[in-house]
Amino acid sequence: MYKQIITQRKFISYKDAKEGDVLVEGTLVKTVPNKFGKGVDWLFETDGSDVHTVLNHAGSLAKIFEDNSVDLGDKVKVVYGGSFTLDRGAYKGRPCHDFKVWVDYADEKVRSVVPKDEDDKVDGMKSTAFMNEAEKQQIRNDGLDIADLD
Repeated sequence: MYKQIITQRKFISYKDAKEGDVLVEGTLVKTVPNKFGKGVDWLFETDGSDVHTVLNHAGSLAKIFEDNSVDLGDKVKVVYGGSFTLDRGAYKGRPCHDFKVWVDYADEKVRSVVPKDEDDKVDGMKSTAFMNEAEKQQIRNDGLDIADLD
């Protein structure tokens, strides 16, 4: 069976994004070196599209992907969360993009990856939290509603 090779790319501009905009919802298929030498850019396939959606490198998004083992083949939804100013570290005082990310792992471990509140930052970046299904079930068994944790 043949699969069409996708050659066209649609680049997403963070500066034009508004808080709450869905930047991409698709399968992470490839990473390529960023043309400015800053990490990698991420290429996604979206259902029914013959164009790769490209998210350029952003340190905060790279940290979310790295901390939560987002890999090629995972289905990912990335929502723009606006921007904030870093309050410590080497880039203190510089603006930073914020993202909310949901992942359907290719290996069937499903976790949602969401930034914690504004008070929970590490080196000026928002940290992330995720739970697997067993952890969610334990919370339900303890009589809590998962929605109360958001």
